[in-house]
Amino acid sequence: MPAPGRAVAFSRSMLPLFLASLVGVLFWASPIGQRLEQLFGLEWGFATRGSLGPPTSVVYIPIDDDSASRLNQPSADINLRGWDRRLFAAAVERLSKAGASVIAFDIMFEDATPQDARFAQAIEDAGNVLLLSWLRQSKPSLSAGGLADIDAHELHFPPARLRGSAVDTPPMMLRRDERADRFHAFLMAAGQPHASLPVVALFLQQKPRIEKNLRSCRTWYATLFRSEQPLAERLRKLRLQIEGAVHRMQTTEVDSNCRGFLQTPFGKAMSGPDEYFLNYYGDRGHLSGPPLQEILGVDGESLAAELRGKVVLIGVADKHRVNPPDLFGFAVDEDGISGVEVIATAFANLAHQQHITPIDRRLGVILLVGFVVMAGTALLLLPRGYTPWSVPLIVVLYSAFAWYLFSFKALWLPIVTPLFVQIPLLLALIWLSRWLKSAQLEDTLSRLLPPGVRKKVLESEQIQAGPELMFGICIHTDISGYTALSERFRDDPISLRLVEQEYWKMMDSLVASHDGQRLEIAGDGMLAVWTSPEKDRTTCQLAIDAAQAIAKGVDEFNSRYPDTPFVTRIALHAGQVALGLVGGSGYLTLTIGGDVANTTARLENDVNKLLGTRLIVSEPVVEGLAESSFRRLGCFVPRGKQQQVSVVEPVDAQRVDPQLLQQFEFALGLLSSNHQSQAEEVFAGLVNRFPDDGPSRFYHRLLSRESVELPVTLLENGVSNMNSGRRPTAAVD
Repeated sequence: MPAPGRAVAFSRSMLPLFLASLVGVLFWASPIGQRLEQLFGLEWGFATRGSLGPPTSVVYIPIDDDSASRLNQPSADINLRGWDRRLFAAAVERLSKAGASVIAFDIMFEDATPQDARFAQAIEDAGNVLLLSWLRQSKPSLSAGGLADIDAHELHFPPARLRGSAVDTPPMMLRRDERADRFHAFLMAAGQPHASLPVVALFLQQKPRIEKNLRSCRTWYATLFRSEQPLAERLRKLRLQIEGAVHRMQTTEVDSNCRGFLQTPFGKAMSGPDEYFLNYYGDRGHLSGPPLQEILGVDGESLAAELRGKVVLIGVADKHRVNPPDLFGFAVDEDGISGVEVIATAFANLAHQQHITPIDRRLGVILLVGFVVMAGTALLLLPRGYTPWSVPLIVVLYSAFAWYLFSFKALWLPIVTPLFVQIPLLLALIWLSRWLKSAQLEDTLSRLLPPGVRKKVLESEQIQAGPELMFGICIHTDISGYTALSERFRDDPISLRLVEQEYWKMMDSLVASHDGQRLEIAGDGMLAVWTSPEKDRTTCQLAIDAAQAIAKGVDEFNSRYPDTPFVTRIALHAGQVALGLVGGSGYLTLTIGGDVANTTARLENDVNKLLGTRLIVSEPVVEGLAESSFRRLGCFVPRGKQQQVSVVEPVDAQRVDPQLLQQFEFALGLLSSNHQSQAEEVFAGLVNRFPDDGPSRFYHRLLSRESVELPVTLLENGVSNMNSGRRPTAAVD
């Protein structure tokens, strides 16, 4: 018996898809793949999307060399060394009067100056000023998550007088040797999270709303609003409490009030990841406001109209003349972007929940595999001449899908991996697969077809063979209660599928060992066939032996897997069939035509259920075999058919009570002679003595008052019409 060819052919055709999926997933997950996606994927997304409207919640005040000239200060460098800090004091006063909700400086005030007293007083009077702390690396180190580990750095602060006047001095770490693709919401220092400047600014801007939302969540409210500790320490403790409650699934700590807080922008920032991908709103300067010199000169009313309620950031932003340049690699502008605009963008992303979200790793794997499956299936099914235009169409459709999600959902899909790795690899593998397939036609057919059919195909050099009229015995099996079983495993379908694989492996082995040919597995059912030029007893006996072996094998299988019992119903029927191949282009399926397969399925599904039997066989199968091995069950007209089928049940005479067999046969005879009352008495006696006998129970119910519960009408000559539009028709001969 040759190995089943359909599975082998399918696996070969799917091999290019599997390899392209595997390589794509591994490449995308690798550091080089992620780097290329960031370098080109993000740049492609921003370039094709275009600019967004600038957010209304934040603006930054640029300081450049023109500012230095107009304010009579030294040429601007990153830290504005030598500048009169009374200018910053005046700026704070003007911005505070204009109604700015938060004022933050992206300037490292490293040294104390005589003007610090004036500057500190303005900061203290405003009550909403943030100054920047900064990191200086002592040795190279990266944490496991890719974030800079502050254990390998020294955290530096502004002079004590300025630091004491500010609300907080949060860090905003951006390494100048990296592109500004991401920003850090929290930095790890000695195992403790430190809220970065955008997070702290978000808290200060939305503080009244946060206090209102958090008031009912007592623990977190007390940590943030009842403590006398510095703001940085309060935010750190709140972050740790939220991590303990959410990430460790301690749901008792997250009541409905706390969960409501976690849905706010600040709550999401506190419970979210340590870093986010920046969603830029446009080219460099898109978020800028009036420069510092205009802030100091414009009238208060005009300033208030432009800045009231906003977070205002002040920092150096000069494209050419700041030395060293305060610029970071930027996906939108090749010349770079200033640190103050990165901070403004990061704040707006948090406040409006507009940061770029990379696709989840698991969803990314599914996406890449699904892309290959869809693209590969199209390429495999389409004629080869369609490849030159089908590949560009696939690329365009995926690009449009990725563009839509990036532009309107801020969801970032892989671009480099599917379009520049998987598609070329898939084309190469499909070409190789087709070449090997054409070179190994004979081997392919040997795995697909029985020897006789394969010989005819090879001799005629035709892909199609048949159909050929012959005698066939069909066996149909079905797992009872499979729907309920699969529902029980709805959260773990893989476990059920693994058990099913063992089940079908056993079924295939039993069919093949009895010289049968398994044709198909549909859902939880199987169809197999035994064929011969003419009817012969040997073929019939092989089919019956296979059915009984399947019943025994299922019992042994269920004993090994008691949690997933596959209670299997079986039916056999015989008649003339047309055996032949369906398909072409090297992919063939052996199938049968005619009424036998449909009738077998009706017997298995309908009659087995009515009689409560496990294995039934039609009379054409058992003609000429020993009658003592079977119990006659009656004649049935399957649903939707007109011809009666006489049905028997294989029995083991040594294990079945002879009285049951004799009395059951006697009762059937009475019923067929229209002695219904006498037949009912006999069947009632059988039910009392053998309550587990399904056929006796069925006929007792049919003849008693319980028949109203069955879709059955008892007709003359003992014919039981069970059709009624819902069930098969039954008769007793």
